[in-house]
Amino acid sequence: GDRHTFARELARLGLPSAWNYYPLHLTAPYRSYARGPMPGAEHLWPRVLTVPKQPQPRLTPARLTEALRSADAVVRRTGELS
Repeated sequence: GDRHTFARELARLGLPSAWNYYPLHLTAPYRSYARGPMPGAEHLWPRVLTVPKQPQPRLTPARLTEALRSADAVVRRTGELS
């Protein structure tokens, strides 16, 4: 359920996405931004969804927004978001 329902809906709409499996503030590119403990980030990172960076020739901001709203609507209808 939950986040997988969201990702499946994005895939159905042709939008690639990936769930982060490691806290971003612990990765090399972002480590300098974490100047101390970030306990909130430790709990948040499993819910961080990565979508294609903008701009993209075939994925306009409007299409990206619509896909995200559609996926959110599916999750809300099914009650599957933890």
